[in-house]
Amino acid sequence: MNINNNSIVLLKLSIQEDGEEYIIGDPQTENYIKVPSEAVEVIKMCNGTNTIEATQKMNPEVDVLDFIETLIELDLVFKVDDQQLLKDSTQKSNSKIIDFVSHLFFNRIAYMVYGLLFLTSLLLIFMNPKITPHTNDFFLLDYMGINFLIVFLTSWFLTFIHEFGHFLAASKFNVPVKFQLSLRMYWLVVEANMTNLWSINKKQRYVAFFGGIMFDSVLLFSALVVQLSSSNSFLVSYAKLITLILAFKFCWHFFVFLRTDLYYVLTNRLNISNLHENAKIYITQRLKRNDSRLDEIPESEVKQTKRFASLYIVGFIIAILMFFGYSLPILSLTIESSLKQLAYFNTSKLIFFDGLLTTLLLLVQGSIWLVGAMNKLKESKKAALYH
Repeated sequence: MNINNNSIVLLKLSIQEDGEEYIIGDPQTENYIKVPSEAVEVIKMCNGTNTIEATQKMNPEVDVLDFIETLIELDLVFKVDDQQLLKDSTQKSNSKIIDFVSHLFFNRIAYMVYGLLFLTSLLLIFMNPKITPHTNDFFLLDYMGINFLIVFLTSWFLTFIHEFGHFLAASKFNVPVKFQLSLRMYWLVVEANMTNLWSINKKQRYVAFFGGIMFDSVLLFSALVVQLSSSNSFLVSYAKLITLILAFKFCWHFFVFLRTDLYYVLTNRLNISNLHENAKIYITQRLKRNDSRLDEIPESEVKQTKRFASLYIVGFIIAILMFFGYSLPILSLTIESSLKQLAYFNTSKLIFFDGLLTTLLLLVQGSIWLVGAMNKLKESKKAALYH
């Protein structure tokens, strides 16, 4: 559209301080960018009453017309003169139940309880070797198929609780959450898209990022208590399984190169929202020495980007070693064992059906993985359009 110095612009953008810069954006379009403080002054004057010329006179250090044109391209301008470019906000408020539950589980007292439970759990594990997680805890029964089913259902249940923690934490600040399956390298993950967290302040974002881990802390403590107090052998074994799965999940978060929860905590702390992408650009430049996008990395972020790039390379090597030394052999062994069990059709129906169950679960898990891979491919294609 054509705009000029006599145009009157109306902006309805969220503005959040982010280090020496500011994050501005529109929760409705979910588009956010970083701008310097001078741009914020321009945004404040674009309230539907001042012309671009008047705003320019008050902010001579900014090319206001060019800035507004850029915002229009990013779908961040609500109205120019009498032409409305964006729809009126349709963001829904939480239901009373969600609002009550989110504030019940996420408040200052609750944060202290979560922290105390997590530290107590670590203390219990280090003081009691009997409840220290071991890989043998994966096997509750003698039948592989039934074990696989129990682990499969338990893992997805724990994942649901973890993501529900993110959902409630974000809901406390009326930030919508969208979930989808995706991949981190070759690992299947559930992504919680909380883009509109950029519309709230930095401290509040930490709550949403830690929301899943907080709920995991409660589950871990509960599983340890069951191990120490229950006399039911199966219940204790199941609690050991939960402890082991949660231990893997806690360790997983330290793989920040895979954009885990702790990765987002790190980016929030460093005020670098695209640290992962910066690291990929830097690595590509070092390998090809001709990536023009290196200039896109702000000078203030280069130092942290180099550090993260080193971590990314180390993590990538670890991931490859884990794939060929752990994941692939286990998958191969599981498939081989299930095929051998299927050969028992005429001699042992129990062994046969156990093998059949394993095969079906492998197919289900593989199908879910393919959904995640397809979503990842769509994301990659979409991201490529912006470069």
